[in-house]
Amino acid sequence: MSVEGMWAVYFGDVHGNEGANSGIVVLETERLFGGDSFIAYLGTYEAGGGAVSADFKTWAYNPTIVVQTAFGDVGPEPTMCRLEGAHDPNGGQMGTITGQVWRVAHPEVKLPVHMMKVAELP
Repeated sequence: MSVEGMWAVYFGDVHGNEGANSGIVVLETERLFGGDSFIAYLGTYEAGGGAVSADFKTWAYNPTIVVQTAFGDVGPEPTMCRLEGAHDPNGGQMGTITGQVWRVAHPEVKLPVHMMKVAELP
């Protein structure tokens, strides 16, 4: 089963709260689009052999609001991130991806990430 689709994404934070943050990500033709209530995500991904990796930029899209990210950063500054995980096409009802996400500039701080496919693309 393809990883292309709309995914609910749940990730932890630097305080150890697994699943404390959530958003929506669309994976389509090796491109990643998404966001949550405060942060937008945009980048690329690769999938094959049960593995998924993504390189993407995150940023606060409303500069009038001070946002603290899951990594503990404050402010609207763009951040380059990396995700690596395992794709289980039989997990959940439509598939899951489970792994870790980190800031490229600080790979020592990794957060858990769990994604559940919620829709196929039209």
